[in-house]
Amino acid sequence: MSASGKSEMDLSRASGVPQYTISKFLHGRIKSLTPDIQKLLAYADIGIPFGVDVLSTDPRIRQALGNAWDGTEGGTELLARTIHALGPVIRTARSKAQGE
Repeated sequence: MSASGKSEMDLSRASGVPQYTISKFLHGRIKSLTPDIQKLLAYADIGIPFGVDVLSTDPRIRQALGNAWDGTEGGTELLARTIHALGPVIRTARSKAQGE
């Protein structure tokens, strides 16, 4: 949104997803892939093209998670927050790599 200068309302009009849903998702109050969120991610070309199940069975991901996770609930929470925080970094890097 910041790169394109679009507001939540602009994104809502263009994607067909209610503005309040976009707001809740951007503020972390929706954490699952509801049909509206899938629609929004598809519109924004942000997504998981191979699905989470395929990603979770990838040996590179499993090894990285195994190395990072300490086996505790607190470790799970910290790992989840870290992955969530890396989302914008990964999307920006992907976007830059595709633009070159």
